[in-house]
Amino acid sequence: MKISRIDRHSPVAGVDLNGSSNRVISDYQFKEVFDFRQIDNRDHENNASDLSYEIKDLFQIFTKLIEEVVSSGCQLVVSKELAIDDYVIEAYFVSSSKKTKTAKIILPLPILETIIPAIDPIRVYRKNYIIDMINSKIIQPLCGRISERSLLKRIILLCHEFGHYTSFLRDSYNRELNQATQYLYRENHTQLDSRWISAILCEEITAWRIAEDKIQNYFANSIPELFFQIRDVGLASYSKKLNLDKADISVFTKLSLLGVDLAKL
Repeated sequence: MKISRIDRHSPVAGVDLNGSSNRVISDYQFKEVFDFRQIDNRDHENNASDLSYEIKDLFQIFTKLIEEVVSSGCQLVVSKELAIDDYVIEAYFVSSSKKTKTAKIILPLPILETIIPAIDPIRVYRKNYIIDMINSKIIQPLCGRISERSLLKRIILLCHEFGHYTSFLRDSYNRELNQATQYLYRENHTQLDSRWISAILCEEITAWRIAEDKIQNYFANSIPELFFQIRDVGLASYSKKLNLDKADISVFTKLSLLGVDLAKL
C-alpha cells in the first residue's frame, strides 16, 4: 500500500458531544485488535529478511523505543498477554484529558504486568535510570520467552500506538474524530457519517505513517516487510468495521487525495 505523507494531525480523546466547544472532557481509549492469522498462516519464504534479525538487536531496538516513548511524556503499561497463540493481540492508546494525568500505551507481553512511567521533564534522574528500569522490568523478564518474530511484532505495534500518541500531541481538539471514535466502539453502532469515517481512517493512516518513520530510523532505513503486512491488515480491518463498502463517495475521494491504495482497504 502506498501512503503519502499526511499533513492532517488528529487526536484521540473524548469531547462533550452536546456542547459547542471542543473542550476535552474525558480520557479516551483507542483500542485496536491485530489479527496476525492472515499473515502468519502464509508461507514465510518472502519474509526471510524479517527473520534474519538477531534477538539481541531487536531487544536493543525495543529498549530504545520504550525509552523514547516514556521520554516523550507517555507511560508504557505492560498488560497480561491478550493473545491467542500469538495470533490475536490487543493494544491500546489512552489519551490524557487532564493535566494531572498522563497518556499511556498498553502493550501485551508474556511477562508480569508492569509500568514504565513517563519521564518528568523537571525531575533530575540518575544516569541510566530509565534504561536500567526498562532492562529490569521488561527486557530481562522477556529473555527466553519471546521469539524474534514475536518481538518484531511488538516493536511494530508499539511504533503504531506511539504514532497515535504523537498525533494526539499535535492536535488534541479534533471534534470529528472524537465524536466518531466514541461511536465506533459500540458493539451495534450504525453506519457512521462520512466525515467520521474519513476522520478515523485519516487518523489510522497518520499513525501508520509516523510508525513507518520510527521503524525506518530504528532499522537503519531498512523497513521489515512484516511492517507493511501488519499495516495493510490493520487498515483493512478498519475498513470492515467502518462498513467502507457502504460509505459515501466523498470518503473515497478524500482517501485517494491522501495517496491511499483503495484496493487494499
